[in-house]
Amino acid sequence: MGTITAQEIIDRAEIILVDVGNDRWEEADLLGWLNMGLRELVRFIPTALTVTEAVNLAAGVKQTIPTGRIEFIGATMNMGTDGSTPGAIINFMDFKELGFVKPSWPTETQAAITEIVTKKDGDRASYYVSPPSDGTGYIEIICSDTPTEIAIGQVIPVDDIYEAILMDYVLFRSFSIDQVHPVYKSLALDYFKKFTESVGAKISTEEASNTASRG
Repeated sequence: MGTITAQEIIDRAEIILVDVGNDRWEEADLLGWLNMGLRELVRFIPTALTVTEAVNLAAGVKQTIPTGRIEFIGATMNMGTDGSTPGAIINFMDFKELGFVKPSWPTETQAAITEIVTKKDGDRASYYVSPPSDGTGYIEIICSDTPTEIAIGQVIPVDDIYEAILMDYVLFRSFSIDQVHPVYKSLALDYFKKFTESVGAKISTEEASNTASRG
């Protein structure tokens, strides 16, 4: 959780927009883009907003993250059969490596205690446990969380280090909606590039141009 409010980020964006009186861009729109930026931030940087919780495993190897979560990040420990009793630490292993070391791990005898968790590349919502769960055990997992809409006076739900990234997104969206002034489209692309570079996204110039044109 950060200490900076949505109002502070929007006020700073308005200075760059030379629109502190909201003559061109409504504050409600800027807030909407800030909330959109929060969702994009977590999509590209899942660790920006996380939640740690105990979950009851389904019987078998494949597990699904709870509703409202975005991506499985990791697991820490077993939590007994009541979800509140800390137990053995859980190790993470690469999916292919686990298959090489223990080819038959998905067919092992089901158990209440999890020793290893793994996940497939590209599958954000699922993870796998070894040995297969018997459906009685709980483990503590870490997932990226879906940002809730924040009001103008509320503190951003992510660390303050992401302030500049969020402001870049607000400015990108602000300049994108005005297609009358060619310089605005150029500025929109510049801020979009800054945002994507900051979050480590690999988005082509063509895609960035198309996105800016859609506003």
